[in-house]
Amino acid sequence: MLDIEHLSPIPYRTLYLIRHGQYERSMAAAEPGDGPLTALGREQADQTGRRLSGFVVDVIHHSTLIRATETAQIIATHFPGVELRPTPLLKECAPTVAPAARALLGETVTEADLRRSDTQAQRVFRQWFQPLAADATQGSREIVVSSGNLISYLVSRTLGASGRQWIHTTIQHCGVSEVLLGGDRERLLLRHNDTGHLPERLQTI
Repeated sequence: MLDIEHLSPIPYRTLYLIRHGQYERSMAAAEPGDGPLTALGREQADQTGRRLSGFVVDVIHHSTLIRATETAQIIATHFPGVELRPTPLLKECAPTVAPAARALLGETVTEADLRRSDTQAQRVFRQWFQPLAADATQGSREIVVSSGNLISYLVSRTLGASGRQWIHTTIQHCGVSEVLLGGDRERLLLRHNDTGHLPERLQTI
């Protein structure tokens, strides 16, 4: 994986946005539709940790959902001593979409759900997508383990879109999206849905 820090004197804040691994829904889960990783999902998470293990990572943020927590914990085994920071802000959500795309979300997603999700997604973007301080002399790297909808929203915002476009993109289990914050372009999407670290048998969606 390209290390752009070696190509530029600018200290970037780098975010690795990672979708959780494959999982199975469980009736015992506190959140509807949540559940633990499958054996294949655990392999996906392990391979993702290996892929990133050549970098010095400062922190691993993750959703409090079971599938994201387990993914982050497995990735963390490749980064001894790096802090795991769980937050409900990174849980899966369905931000507002254009009216023409509303039917794609199904009848179980209400307008109130969309408003709550949009507020959540905007908070995540404001909180994590800020560059380093102007006087920073060293870059930082953070892993963010979340879910597909939210990551798609964050990627669309990175590209300068309103965020509603998230529904027109997707990301595979343990796909990696890398965002650089800082410099003249402020936000740079270096890669999206990268699954080059996963052999074909481990690629799922």
